[in-house]
Amino acid sequence: MEVIMSDIAGNVEEATLKFAPDSRMQWLKGKVCIALDISDSVFDAFLKDEAARSCLTGFLDASELCLVFFTEESRSGLEDGSLERLKTENGASSADANIEVEQRGVKVLHACTNHFADDRTFRTVMYFVKLETGRIKPEQVDRTVEYGVLPLGPSLSTLEQLLFQLFIPALARDGAPGEASFWASEDANIMEHTGSELLSSMRRFSLQVLSANQLLTGDAQLFIPAVSSESLQKAEVDYELVLQLETVVTDWVQAIDIVIRQETEKDILENNPLVELEFWRERSNALSRLYEQLNFYTAKKVLAVMEAGSTNLDLLGSFKTRFAELAKMFREAKDNVKFLTTMERHFKTIKVGPLPRVLEIISPMMNALRMVWIISRYYSDDAHMASLMERIACQIVEKVRGEINLKIIFNIPANDASFKINTAKSVLEAWSKVYLEVREHIEVVGRDPRWEFDRIRLFEQTGYMACICTDLLHILEVYYDFHNFLGPELKAVTGDSQGIDSVVQKVAAMVEPLEKLPFDIFDKSYALQWSATVSNFNTEKDIIEHLTKAFIDTSFKKLRSAEGT
Repeated sequence: MEVIMSDIAGNVEEATLKFAPDSRMQWLKGKVCIALDISDSVFDAFLKDEAARSCLTGFLDASELCLVFFTEESRSGLEDGSLERLKTENGASSADANIEVEQRGVKVLHACTNHFADDRTFRTVMYFVKLETGRIKPEQVDRTVEYGVLPLGPSLSTLEQLLFQLFIPALARDGAPGEASFWASEDANIMEHTGSELLSSMRRFSLQVLSANQLLTGDAQLFIPAVSSESLQKAEVDYELVLQLETVVTDWVQAIDIVIRQETEKDILENNPLVELEFWRERSNALSRLYEQLNFYTAKKVLAVMEAGSTNLDLLGSFKTRFAELAKMFREAKDNVKFLTTMERHFKTIKVGPLPRVLEIISPMMNALRMVWIISRYYSDDAHMASLMERIACQIVEKVRGEINLKIIFNIPANDASFKINTAKSVLEAWSKVYLEVREHIEVVGRDPRWEFDRIRLFEQTGYMACICTDLLHILEVYYDFHNFLGPELKAVTGDSQGIDSVVQKVAAMVEPLEKLPFDIFDKSYALQWSATVSNFNTEKDIIEHLTKAFIDTSFKKLRSAEGT
């Protein structure tokens, strides 16, 4: 429902009496008057109308969820001395500049709920959105109503800025996807999964908004003159028209050259499959703006006139060549987005999911890679597919590196620590194992091209890290075996708590060097240092085993001696 208050002259006291005691109305009035730069009198005049009061009541007390205010200039009320009457009734002189009256008209307040009128040109808009259905309680208005101002009115530019500057940064900040207050939920798995999905969808939507905005108003907007159908018959004789269109097409060729050069100079800067997907999305959006304009019927009319009347064959040939190159790049980017999107959920799982879930998706992801290898023109190339798979391997490496932290691994329960490292080792081994299984399947079937990728690039790092995990499992087993053995039961049997505590301290000292290592244990360039660290640990283990054995032998000798006396 839209309310248009065109007559703001007259006495407004009776109309506003109904809402005077309502603190919610006063709250709305204060916000609107400041945001839209209007005086109280304009808002009070707005409340004269029964439809206006019904509009506000629908929002405050009923089911309407959104309320929008905006103003416009109107000459209503300026005739027959009503301008002077309006000022007088509001206690202002004819020279008072605070009344919203200008030479060309009067500021009039409008409101609508849940939709905008199609025939309005909006400037500044203020909106209110209810977070809960039903009546807004006066004491909860600040907590149950979101509000804001759109200085340019509802527009793609405003939506673009809200997405890029507010919502995406708020969701992408560290910890946001896991905050219970953000999702009104306590389930960490649901919050993490939903947060990741929403952030990805929001980023895709924001790129679509950006593309549409740039297509309509941005630098990629081409000048495409309107050419009538009659111009096709006149082309051979209308020399001036052909010359003008030649200038236009020359600009098109330059625009294509600039976009193609800009895109070919870009590269995928991170070893991350999600970054590769975003790279192709951005390229698809960048090229689509130009491609769709030049593929539109108005552009085709221009080219038809050129072909009919222009003698500049070089220009036409240059345009066709460059447009064909643009179309090829656009189709390639669009196809790559389509194929990579089928694996996006797997890529996101590797990046933010728990290790057990990463282990689960290795096999379906590898099968999806095989299908892309078969169907895609771009990724059927060995170099391109190998590059994508290398990025996946790098993401797996980073995932495991982030999960295994030696500074805390010895301070968590033994079962949890062992499970984490065992799962990480299984993920690393599954990456190569499943690859070889799929490769063998391709060879057995004999229908599709073989996978002959560089195994060093794909599996050297993951294989090395799996070996490190084996070392860590050995260290953990030794560490916790000592702790379990040197526990309360042994103290009770030997009766020498002090001696056992002394050995336990030596066990704790065994892992202190591991917790303080100055290098990344998963970095193969430190393989010698890691080998020396494990060797030192094993040496300390042997020493403590001898001490423990000697301690136990001594303790039992004392016990037998005591029994003999």
